[in-house]
Formats: sequence, structure tokens, C-alpha cells
Amino acid sequence: MVNTESKSELDLWELENGFVSHLDPEPFISYQKKLDCWTLQEGIALHLCPELLIPELADAEHIAKIVREVDLLMFYRAIDAETLKVKGYDAEKVKNWDVKNSSPMDPTDFGDYEECRVGAGQRWRDCYSDLKVNPFEFLEFVRKKGLFDIHPDLAYVKHPSKSGEVKYSWKSDTQPDDEATTAPLKWTGITATFLNENEILFQFSGDSFEKDYRQLGFADGRNGQPRKSWTCFLDASTQDGKIRYSMLNRPAVEKDVEFLRKKLRELFPDVDGDPIPHNSGCYNFEIHLKNNFAEK
Repeated sequence: MVNTESKSELDLWELENGFVSHLDPEPFISYQKKLDCWTLQEGIALHLCPELLIPELADAEHIAKIVREVDLLMFYRAIDAETLKVKGYDAEKVKNWDVKNSSPMDPTDFGDYEECRVGAGQRWRDCYSDLKVNPFEFLEFVRKKGLFDIHPDLAYVKHPSKSGEVKYSWKSDTQPDDEATTAPLKWTGITATFLNENEILFQFSGDSFEKDYRQLGFADGRNGQPRKSWTCFLDASTQDGKIRYSMLNRPAVEKDVEFLRKKLRELFPDVDGDPIPHNSGCYNFEIHLKNNFAEK
């Protein structure tokens, strides 16, 4: 939370008397950008109602504003599915809260927010608002789900890492020489080189990483051997990135291609478009495929 002592006497008087409609979020944003973790409440407040960052003003009316304007079910489902990783989540606590409050979504009067539900506000405050989240993961979740517009001062840059994961930094902290890393990665900007029958090297945006078929999820669960889709991947590296088929085997090939698409999208979740489009009577990899050991 931001220390209100840094504000002028006039600002404090206005805050104490409820004049918060023009509250400038920029000082709060500057402070929050220095933190390694935000609470969910802080992340939302930065965009919708900065007064929630001041404990004295975080009353029921402002909680109701969040309940009214944000699709909280998006957060609930994402946290349950661990697509949004948070610290401090206790599923049992939420379950017990729901049992104790058998009608958690009963309508109530929240002043100007009559359609807001008191139960939803209490559930959010008691079980979710204080959960810790990585700021960049929070903003990426908001952006992908389109929950609300991200403040321009919270613009961030994504940097591919050698592990295949994505690292982030605040855009204002990025030096001009790093501008090339801000360009969105495309499938055509990725090169995949088979080092042998089991290992592959991915190169992109000046970075690279190696993985084997097991690490990429291409192992058959029954015997640990490569799935047919891995063989399809390997064969394409010797066929200029093309996957051909006949009328007899087309259904099986389509199944392999769909699995390959899924795994490539998991590996590069921020790349848009189809990694293996169909044209000219066959499937064609958008990424550049190479095969080092077959060429020797």
C-alpha cells in the first residue's frame, strides 16, 4: 500500500472527505512497479479505483465497484486451473467460506451500486483480494482476457529466455538498443534443428534452447518411446518442412498435425497464427526446419 504521508495536506483532506474521483494513479503506479509481488486487489485498483490502495478508503462501496466492473469469475477459474499463479490461495478456505455463506451472491444495496452483490464483495475480500501475484503475469492475464485496459505507464516488454519461458521488464526500463526484442515473435522467426533422432534445438530472436522429445511431451505414456507425431515432425525436417499425406492416411496425419500444433503453441504461447497451415495439398511448417544428423 502507498503511504499517504507523502501527499499534500490538501490531497489528504480531499481523501479523508471522499473527494477521490480525480485521484491520480501515477504515484501509485511508480510505487507498485518497484514491488516483486502485488495483491490481486492492488492490481485491479491501479486500473479501476486507486483509492483502494489507501486502507482508509477501501470501504464496501469501492469493493462493490470491483465486483460490478470486473469479471471476477475469470480470476476464480484461472486460479483454480493454475493458469494464473498466485501465492496464498487456499481452496479449502474458499470451500468452507461458500458452505458457511450459503447464499453468497444475494443482492444488496451498495449506494450507487445497487446491482452489486454483497456476498460477491465479501467473498472477494475474504478469500482472494490479498493473494500475491507476479505483476507481469497479472497484466498478461488481464491483457489476454481483455478484462480492462492496461494503464500506459504499466507497459511491459517480453524477452524470450533459454528455457523456453518468457521473461518480462517494464518498458520504461528498456534501453533503446533493446528495441528489437519488443517486436512480436513470429513462427517464421523460429528455427528448429534436429540434432539427432531424440533432440531438437530451437533458435529465435538471438536466443536458443535444446530439448528432447520427452521434455516436449512427445513420449508415449505406455512405453516412453516417441509418439508418431514426433516421427512426423522429424520426417518433415528432411522434406523442406512439408507433411504430405494420401487419402488413406489423411485422418491419422491430421491427428499428428493437430498434436504438433498444440505442442508448438505450448512452447511459444505468445506467437500468433497457425504454425502448420495447410496449402497446396499438404501441411507446411511456418518455422524453419533443419536436420543436422541426416545431412551428414
